[in-house]
Amino acid sequence: MKLFITLGLLGLLCPCAMAADVAKTQPNKEAMFAEMKQKMLENIDTRIGVLQSAKTCLSAAADKAAVMKCRQEEKTAMEALRKTHKQNRKEMLEKREQKLQDQLQKVQDKKQQVEQSAKDAVGSVTK
Repeated sequence: MKLFITLGLLGLLCPCAMAADVAKTQPNKEAMFAEMKQKMLENIDTRIGVLQSAKTCLSAAADKAAVMKCRQEEKTAMEALRKTHKQNRKEMLEKREQKLQDQLQKVQDKKQQVEQSAKDAVGSVTK
């Protein structure tokens, strides 16, 4: 009977500990959101800049060759932006993967602690 009570108490303590961890991460999520939002706005501003340059170039173009040159410059600039954006996404995903690996390790460590506590509790009850 004591064994069931001990295991029941351990089962109640684990979710409480996990909830405390979730509460700690809330400010971090808000900071991450603000950072993501800022990066998105910067990306939009950069694209607007490229498009404004293209518009200026096209407005000044006097013939088809000049229009083609403007288009090629715009295309090159946009491709560079896409390449940079792709690299940034890759870095962000790698960072996220590392964070998830760290969280998994913490959960596994807590699981081992709880299992050890349960074994210790069972051992003390059976003595």
